[in-house]
Amino acid sequence: KHALAQAGGQSLSARLESLVCLLMTQDFVEVLQRMNPLLSSDEGNDVETKLVTGLLTFCRAGHLARTRGLVASLIQLLQAAGSTTASDMEASVTAVTLKAQAVAVSLSTRRAYVSGGTYDPRLLVFEFNCNMILRLSQVRLVDKFVRAYKEGKSLCHQLIMGAGKTTVIAPLLALMLGTTQTAVVQVVPGALLDMTRGVLRTAFSALVQKPVYSFVFDRGDEADEALLAKLKRARASRAVIVASPTSIKSFVLKFMEIVHLLEEAKPETAA
Repeated sequence: KHALAQAGGQSLSARLESLVCLLMTQDFVEVLQRMNPLLSSDEGNDVETKLVTGLLTFCRAGHLARTRGLVASLIQLLQAAGSTTASDMEASVTAVTLKAQAVAVSLSTRRAYVSGGTYDPRLLVFEFNCNMILRLSQVRLVDKFVRAYKEGKSLCHQLIMGAGKTTVIAPLLALMLGTTQTAVVQVVPGALLDMTRGVLRTAFSALVQKPVYSFVFDRGDEADEALLAKLKRARASRAVIVASPTSIKSFVLKFMEIVHLLEEAKPETAA
């Protein structure tokens, strides 16, 4: 009966995309049983185990493919070093050393978020979605930001170029902190707006889907109900809002201007 209902479109079908997104929730088995009432708790746990194993294997296979590319590049450098002249030998040795170090680091890569048999499924889904393996420094930094947010604290951290600010840290924080009650606003320099939007839309356009909106505001613009409705709709859809510092500053100044006008409009109280 349930299979007939699925074939007729009267009952839900659990596709891979749905299962992967469902993995980020705390009630995977319960929701899966609502989708298929014939599924027992043990079978639901077995589905979850096999799904996690598949995602881990896929990410590791992608990492091995990248490692293979590094090894191929190292072999080419070693072959080229045989015909290198004495004047270019130092540069060749440096290139081989750096590439060999990269191969060694890649071969010894471990999953930074698995400890004592426990893991954060959101990090695994992000790895699967982006076909990558998170670095230990990236996992620690994201965890630091999440803890600061939960404790109601502000946090500032500086990263060097190539550490994954735009492609890893920002999208991962948007995934972990964006809820229907909390909007994630990413402020970047105006010159990086287009690139940042492209990176976010690439990260959240396939498996894990999130709208990416741009917030543009000028001192001459009106902060009306239409703007408020757009922001509320973005928050309800767990969207990521990208803005430049100029737009945020203009919005704050507009707010201060409105507050000042309201203060002046108050009737003076008798002494």
